[in-house]
Amino acid sequence: MSRTVFHLLFPQSLPSRCQFKVSLDKSCWDRVILRLCGFAQARLPVRLIVSTYFPSKSEIVRRWYLVDAKDQALGRVATHVANLLTGKLKPTWVPFMDSGDHVIVINADKVKLTGKKLEQKVYYRHTGFPGGLKSTVAKDFKSKHADRMVEQAVKGMLPKNKLGRAVGKKLKVYIGPEHRHSSQRPEVSVVVG
Repeated sequence: MSRTVFHLLFPQSLPSRCQFKVSLDKSCWDRVILRLCGFAQARLPVRLIVSTYFPSKSEIVRRWYLVDAKDQALGRVATHVANLLTGKLKPTWVPFMDSGDHVIVINADKVKLTGKKLEQKVYYRHTGFPGGLKSTVAKDFKSKHADRMVEQAVKGMLPKNKLGRAVGKKLKVYIGPEHRHSSQRPEVSVVVG
């Protein structure tokens, strides 16, 4: 809006060195004139620049959650835990910061695999030597390393970068119902589904 427009409308109302930097719509000149005449009811449609809020590291509050995996589907537990770890359920979540919480998973040996996954799902690992690809069926893997099965399911849902590795360190998985983090007073988080 130029200064000359105001001088044509109101020559006495503005000082001689007054400058305006306001962005207005073309359809609102009647409200501009009413506002300058002193009518406070007329609202000016001024566009404000609002910056996005990013929490600092000191503002992030980390809580501890306890998830019981007993008789729950592995994928549903992993999805719920990954959301808690990354902090995606918080209103202050940003994709480039670690704003998630600590999660304790108990009863990892009692997690369910639906369908024929116990017999058909195969877990692979590599020894690092040529021809060192090892495979294990889910039934054997669950009987030997049930905690690793839950960890792999959760870490597969995290970002594959430095942030994902930092988020994955806040996951604690235990085979039985006991854990070593009672001093943190974890809140019980229920898996929906």
